[in-house]
Amino acid sequence: MLIRNTHAQKILFGLSLIACIGLIILTLLHAPFIAMLDNLSAQLHMSQLPHSIQLIWHLVAFFNQGFGALFVIFCLAYFLWGFKYKLPAFWVVCTSLFGGLSLHLLDWLIPATHLHQAVQFPAFAIFWASLIYSFFNIFILPELNHFFSRIGLQCLLCMIWLFIFIGSLFQTHVLMSGILFGWSFALVILELFEMLYVHYAPFFARMNGFHNSWY
Repeated sequence: MLIRNTHAQKILFGLSLIACIGLIILTLLHAPFIAMLDNLSAQLHMSQLPHSIQLIWHLVAFFNQGFGALFVIFCLAYFLWGFKYKLPAFWVVCTSLFGGLSLHLLDWLIPATHLHQAVQFPAFAIFWASLIYSFFNIFILPELNHFFSRIGLQCLLCMIWLFIFIGSLFQTHVLMSGILFGWSFALVILELFEMLYVHYAPFFARMNGFHNSWY
């Protein structure tokens, strides 16, 4: 099984859930430390960057709107399905759909503001980047035979994730609290669906639509 049942899943799920709840409470109560981080990040603007770097930062906006993330997820699911990883492809799609709906629902329900202006809470770009990073780390990296290929892809994924994390700080209506919440919420969704995968994958593998699927 590509996703194994480990005690770390439950621990990470619990810690991430606690982090999410804590960030919601601290943000709504305008805790001094969170307010300081948000005030610092609110001073960062795209116009402060050189024009050449601004063009690269548009990648973050692409993920921020969800179109870039959906494109990457669709390509990954299509690739997995074509190589007989039908069950993992189905899991990737289900995790992404549930996560995306929950993401927008939370952003709608939680009235996060800064200087009387609505802000993303949780931040979209880092949420999608964290999910996609995990998808590649779970299903693609283990299949690479060469050590240097795995290291190279791992470094590339980490650089892209860090790039999106930093780039999100320069986005309009995105603050540090939202970025931290988006990251934590992505881990909650990921660990929840990993536990569901471990429990239900053998059952789905016996269904006709997933016949001969590796999982």
